[in-house]
Amino acid sequence: MEWQFTPAALLYAAAFVVSLGLGVYGWRMRAQKGAPIFTLMILASAFWSLGYLFGFFSATPAWKLTMLRVEYLGITAAPVLWVLFVLVYANYEQPLKPRTIALVSLIPAVMMVLVLFVQRHPLIYQSYDFVQVGNLLLFQKEYGVGFWIFAGYQYILTFAGSVLLLVAVVRFPSLFQRQAALLTAAALMPILVNVLYITGNNPIAPYDPSPVAFVLTGSLVAVTIWQYRLLDVVPVAHHLVFESVSNGVIIFDAKGAILEVNPAAEGILKQSEQAVLGKALVEAFPKPLDPLATRDDSKTVKSEVTIDDAIYELQITPIRERGEEFSGHILMLYDVTEQRRLIKELDAYARTVAHDLKSPISTIYLYAQMLLMNEEQWDSRSLSFIKRIERGALKTSDIVDSLLLLARLRQDEQVVRVPVDMDEVIDAVQGRLADVIEDSGAEICVPDGLPGAIGFPSWVEEMWVNYVSNALKYGGKPPKVEIGAEARDGLVRYWVKDNGKGLTAEEQADLFEEFARLEKHKHAVDGHGLGLSIVKRIATRLGGEVGCESVIGQGSTFWFTLPSPSPSAETSTGAKTVASLEQEAQGVG
Repeated sequence: MEWQFTPAALLYAAAFVVSLGLGVYGWRMRAQKGAPIFTLMILASAFWSLGYLFGFFSATPAWKLTMLRVEYLGITAAPVLWVLFVLVYANYEQPLKPRTIALVSLIPAVMMVLVLFVQRHPLIYQSYDFVQVGNLLLFQKEYGVGFWIFAGYQYILTFAGSVLLLVAVVRFPSLFQRQAALLTAAALMPILVNVLYITGNNPIAPYDPSPVAFVLTGSLVAVTIWQYRLLDVVPVAHHLVFESVSNGVIIFDAKGAILEVNPAAEGILKQSEQAVLGKALVEAFPKPLDPLATRDDSKTVKSEVTIDDAIYELQITPIRERGEEFSGHILMLYDVTEQRRLIKELDAYARTVAHDLKSPISTIYLYAQMLLMNEEQWDSRSLSFIKRIERGALKTSDIVDSLLLLARLRQDEQVVRVPVDMDEVIDAVQGRLADVIEDSGAEICVPDGLPGAIGFPSWVEEMWVNYVSNALKYGGKPPKVEIGAEARDGLVRYWVKDNGKGLTAEEQADLFEEFARLEKHKHAVDGHGLGLSIVKRIATRLGGEVGCESVIGQGSTFWFTLPSPSPSAETSTGAKTVASLEQEAQGVG
């Protein structure tokens, strides 16, 4: 056997080595989605390069024909494997049935059989000959009809795979978009070069540039592997995620018509997806739900609903296209029935414990006060102990009262909300805190004529007491407390500003969580960490929000919002009377 190697052979050898290396990588990643097909596709390109290397650079005609058959193993397999890889990689697996694969592979398989017997028919080559050109023995041929049919089919498969991949790019996250773009370029490069070769426009004649293009293709795939973690990170199918979510998910368009429903939502609706597709959302549920009728196209709406004795947290989020154009909503339903049951049991337990503690604590406090009525009877050490007992009992009583209020705020009963005269509430707050204000030498700045709001008077008073008492505790020396309000967009925003040291962003993050206390104040200031969580829970129950704004060295401003008064005298969302709720709010025994 004679060889006619030239320096150009190194390019084809490099193409083979690169393909082989990528094939080894694909095999090592074979457990990953799409990796087995990727490996076969790369090995097909390796056969293409290997067959051309040992065929073109051989000076033996019989060996050239043998290597032609090896080359066509890769040529016929590569486009089929490319399409299959794209279908798996881009989550189009549903068409991948054995029958589909067999049909796609039919023409390449026939082509391979024809190549095996290329000397016996003119379908692939109408004629061929071996011609000496300089130092090279070349295989010259005139293509037959079978070749052109296969070439057209090969290009169709390659471009179809590329189009599918580009279509998938639109719905991929950015990481996978870059993967897909590089893969598409890698797939198209050998085909575009091959078109130049078979049409007689070969820029590097007499060499076939197609296998050489595999060096560039391999480089692009290598970049995709190491830069964008090809096969290590692959897109997850949308339908698999959608169907696997344990919470109910319903997607509906801008007009409220249902577009998609996952299995969990089918169970909640007690209807199949086919039965509700195209229906108005409000018609799909067993009974009308207020949040569905009052949803906002501009922001996420959250609520709690009961459906067939189950309790769900409902969240409706608007969907926007890339141009910020509103196109529909995603509705999520989280089953919180068990959580609510456990919270109810915990609250019942807390109320029981608090009530049981209230009586003995009150007794201890009263006895301590009686002992202090005759201070002259006690020496300084005993008097110090008695005062400590009194303070401890008072603090424990405050904690019990807070726990009882917190438990009541968690109850399911609706609250009758009425117009609240905020000037009267502020007067009551200053009366309750009169001793603390006097002892601290604080200055309280209250404007005339605070705007009223809709709420529950005793609860609103508790909110103010918590905010003002905190301003007195953590303000400057002496404290200066400013109270203010402003009405806008159907809400009244009330605020309390102190002259303290201010809070960092980290310190503000958990202020309204239960039992949250700032580390720097734990030992310097008495407290139990329930006050601000109570404010938050009250505001939420009354249809408002809470927050804090603070700058180090400039004090802090704590605010809450409540609905503005409506023209009607009373806004009722339940059956209890104001009098009964006032009694309940004030009674702790």
